[in-house]
Amino acid sequence: MELYQTLLNSLPQKHVEFQVFALFTVALLLLQWTIESAGRCFGRSFLPKKDLKDNKVTNEKQVQKVGESLWRLSFYTSALTFGYFSVSSKEFYRDARKMWGVIEKDSSGHPVKWDMPDITPDLHFYYFLELAFYSAATLHHVTKSSAASNNKDYWVMLLHHASTIMLIVSSYYFNVYRVGVIVMLLHDWCDPFLELAKLLKYFKLLDPSLAMFATFGVVFHVTRLYFYPSFVIRSALTDTLDHLPLDPAYPVFYFVANGLLFVLLILNGIWAAFILKGFSKVLFQGGEAHDARSDDEDD
Repeated sequence: MELYQTLLNSLPQKHVEFQVFALFTVALLLLQWTIESAGRCFGRSFLPKKDLKDNKVTNEKQVQKVGESLWRLSFYTSALTFGYFSVSSKEFYRDARKMWGVIEKDSSGHPVKWDMPDITPDLHFYYFLELAFYSAATLHHVTKSSAASNNKDYWVMLLHHASTIMLIVSSYYFNVYRVGVIVMLLHDWCDPFLELAKLLKYFKLLDPSLAMFATFGVVFHVTRLYFYPSFVIRSALTDTLDHLPLDPAYPVFYFVANGLLFVLLILNGIWAAFILKGFSKVLFQGGEAHDARSDDEDD
């Protein structure tokens, strides 16, 4: 992270966060275009052909999906790997109370001072990487230029992206970045399995695809519906109460942030229903595993 710290020091310090965000967003958009282009080329060469008027032609719709899934698989895997090794070494990774910094109390037990250590370069990098990705993903989502426009949860996904961006920005602004990186990491765990499952299905590798869909479903429920509420939301509701008297703005953040955390939990519950619906179709109706959020059975 020395190179990244050097970059931060070389930028004009006024509005440095906006400059970093802009650099990350442009870099990710260029990387997305490169990986999606490579994925489409690979798809045209190796995707199974389908019959159309007695001619073997490549399914151009799936070619597009291969490029998009390859990009998302590349990003999610990279972000998860970097995030895990950056966050897991920190003291607050296993102790939720330490996500909120250190509260000093007087002899009567009343809070008198709150201290949050400065954000480290690796967590700063992770923060702005995720912020840039979700900002670019939101832009890509609303243009309807991707397969997301066919998804049943188009508006749910849009609300998820907006809530995530608001949580990232607000937690950074109020200097509670530790909980921000934990939320991001917990929500990153399942995504690579979904994108890998979809890629395998496009190439008609149905058994490995089903195994990845099953893994995705299990990891989704464990990280987003168990660890997220039990570790993050419980701590946000109870462990932060000592902060309220110390900062006039903190009560506002307390209710807004917890509201956004619950919005994400509700969205996770909606997606869990889609996932269980997809698996019930496989188990009881003999269908193929697919992304149940999409109206397209090929996903």
